[in-house]
Amino acid sequence: MNKKFIYLIIGIVIILFGLIVLIAITVAKPVESLVNPDKDAISLSTLSSDSQYLFYYDQKSSIKRWNLQTNQVEDWLQFPFSKIDNISYSPDKSLAIVYWSNPNDVTDIHTWLVDLTNKKIIKEISQNISNSAWSPDGEQLVTQYWNEKQNKFEIDLYQTDGTNLKKISDDDAGDINLLWPNSKTVIYFPMASEASQNDVNAINLQTLKQTTILQNKAVINAKNLIDQNTFIVDLMSDNLITEEVASYNLLNNKLSIIKSGTNLNKITPISTTNNFYVAIRPDKQTTDDIIKINSDTNKTENVRTKLPGKIDATNLAVSADNKYLYFISDKNFYRLKL
Repeated sequence: MNKKFIYLIIGIVIILFGLIVLIAITVAKPVESLVNPDKDAISLSTLSSDSQYLFYYDQKSSIKRWNLQTNQVEDWLQFPFSKIDNISYSPDKSLAIVYWSNPNDVTDIHTWLVDLTNKKIIKEISQNISNSAWSPDGEQLVTQYWNEKQNKFEIDLYQTDGTNLKKISDDDAGDINLLWPNSKTVIYFPMASEASQNDVNAINLQTLKQTTILQNKAVINAKNLIDQNTFIVDLMSDNLITEEVASYNLLNNKLSIIKSGTNLNKITPISTTNNFYVAIRPDKQTTDDIIKINSDTNKTENVRTKLPGKIDATNLAVSADNKYLYFISDKNFYRLKL
């Protein structure tokens, strides 16, 4: 038989096999667009710990609870104000801090503690808190507080109801981001633009000693991992050109790049593993792919190529049973079967 003909047959077989694999990945990993019964645009959302509910702000004046199993939406918490700035949910999703500021007066800031379990606003805890982080057990808060008497910011620690106030640091860095990865450590760093480099500092809550753990880094955001000795950061590369997501290990002080060319809103850890799901946009593609990355080996695995339509997947979250990946695109809510 002619060798060219044999090579042609082999080439056709390889192409067909590749197409079969591609189709199998696409069909076996269907994406559902979950239509909100109240026609709300999804904002400031979080999955409940059991992944049965989605709590979200309706962009009017309420937190709503969407039952993802029955597709029923309930008005969960009605606020006496509208256009809130942010919601910070407790680790177990039973409580939340709600921020509101006067659009006509940037110094007029209010912070409320709400009970998501019992559907009630507990109390306004402060008019001077601009940022906060929950303790890993959800029983305390660390906040950036504006001390009017001294006319400066400070970092304070107290119970979630606003009692047992304790100052742990003077804050001379202006507006900051806060993170509480484990019971002994609070992390803070300046809110930076993509072009500015600053230090990331750690406070030992037992001694109140401060150390600089990252120097001259343009850190944009950070969030906790289930492994409380590690957190992940969204930062610019040293040349300030590429956005990267990296993990930082507090035990060995090691910064490890997980993925370049993406950001924290497009990545989520997979519980009890060193793996992450990441949404990426390949060149010349109008929608995202979903990949899985092992942060120890940097091995990449395709989960779903070419999400349907033109999806820019953000706010990724894995269900408690690891069977679904949820994400938002253009304020619409999606579910990918894993």
